[in-house]
Amino acid sequence: LWVAGFVSNIGIWMQTVGAQWQLVADDSSSVVVALVQTASAAPVLLLALPSGVLGEFLNRRTVMLVTQVVQLGASVALVALSAGGDLPASTLLAVTCVLGAASAVQMPAAQSVISDIVPRAQVADAASLSSISVNVARAGGPAVAGLTIAQFGITAVFIVNAASFVIYLGALIAWRNYRAPQTPAEPFLHAMREGVRFVFRSSLVRSLYIRLAIFLVPANALWALLPVFAQRTLGLGADGYGVLLGVLGVGTIVGA
Repeated sequence: LWVAGFVSNIGIWMQTVGAQWQLVADDSSSVVVALVQTASAAPVLLLALPSGVLGEFLNRRTVMLVTQVVQLGASVALVALSAGGDLPASTLLAVTCVLGAASAVQMPAAQSVISDIVPRAQVADAASLSSISVNVARAGGPAVAGLTIAQFGITAVFIVNAASFVIYLGALIAWRNYRAPQTPAEPFLHAMREGVRFVFRSSLVRSLYIRLAIFLVPANALWALLPVFAQRTLGLGADGYGVLLGVLGVGTIVGA
């Protein structure tokens, strides 16, 4: 599961680079290019809380299977539209939003399932290993995407992303011995309120949220506008933009 998730993370980062560079290549405005980040992140903001409840009370493997099928379908549609030369900005952003929504629903289940797999004493180490997977993919995926676009075109990046979903889906299908933990039933809205109440009452969690907000809100301007800056100010191609994103990923690893 970790290996399959790592491959999928690489594919997701490659798809992000491909989507942004598609808009840059079409001479879209800076606002439209920045909307790729919005389309990816807004579903997480809107769906994280209800998705957490689903990940707590539903079969986590089933949630992950369903969301992988949705993401695979969206990525295959993206490949078909890109290969056919019929991929306007509105369609690209809509598909990106679907991918972001499926990822938002899957995320709590995928993170929580760690505690179902490993002994309690190893949960912290397993969670760290999962975080490493995300950051290493962030370092390598964009650079690989840039080189792939430069050599084979943007459609090739979308194909790689679709293939990564196939690998993750195959790992989930092969994982037949999963036994969902028995969690007492709880009303959906009540569970959401309990989650919000916990955040507000926990000084540690509150401080984490405040620090994240102070840092992430301005920092995401860099992620959103970097492709425009790379092409129009630095005069870089897709490979150069991929290297810029890769350097950001290396920085996150060194920082950690």
